[in-house]
Amino acid sequence: MFEYLIWLFIFVITPISILYYFFRKILKHYKKIFIGVAFFSVLFSVFWDVAAVGMGTWYFPAEKNLGITILNFPFEEIFFMIFISILISMITVIVRYKK
Repeated sequence: MFEYLIWLFIFVITPISILYYFFRKILKHYKKIFIGVAFFSVLFSVFWDVAAVGMGTWYFPAEKNLGITILNFPFEEIFFMIFISILISMITVIVRYKK
């Protein structure tokens, strides 16, 4: 039941936490950008997911999710869209800052 959420925690939330811990002096200046990136990521990803689910490209097995849905998608999928975009943005900022 919690498989998707567990994987998200391991591969998304944990790296975000570690990166923020070590690079908070850099990342704290970009909070508004991270929020904007997350917003637009969800905005565009929802259409992609609607199309993919509608065509049968992929699906969200109910037994792997919490059962909480937003816009007919599992909570975990929205969670993924938000936090993976933040993670990628954080990595981009850190790499660009180091140059």
